[in-house]
Amino acid sequence: MLAVLRRNTTAQGVLLIDEGGQVVAEAGKGPEERLGTVLPVLADQIGVTQRLEGGWAEEPVFSLHFFEGDGGQIYAAAGSGFPYLLVVFTTRQGLPPSGVTWLFVRRALQELRTLLRSSQPGTATAVEKVLRAAEAEQQRG
Repeated sequence: MLAVLRRNTTAQGVLLIDEGGQVVAEAGKGPEERLGTVLPVLADQIGVTQRLEGGWAEEPVFSLHFFEGDGGQIYAAAGSGFPYLLVVFTTRQGLPPSGVTWLFVRRALQELRTLLRSSQPGTATAVEKVLRAAEAEQQRG
């Protein structure tokens, strides 16, 4: 799923990170020199999104974040009830956020959230399924 998102968005890398800013699944790579400092800060968006749900009439919410700098662009998406952040790194410079990129990111986040909610006790967790799928896609190239 992450590799498909990477191809659809022509991203350098797509990461799934937890609330501590640790990478739990990836397709491609982000800017290695910045990951250690950037991911924990981005992970804060998970908590913000979780807290938003309570003020949003208990409806599921999604938050989409865009950051741009000299090193490229970062799209980050979180969803209530989903303790991970989907992060897309691109090296395109000077282009505004793409609506198509947001569409792909939001759709992938919804699919991951559905997968997590459908996992049953005693079976592999949703994150383990995503990890295995990402590894298999990377091995295929």
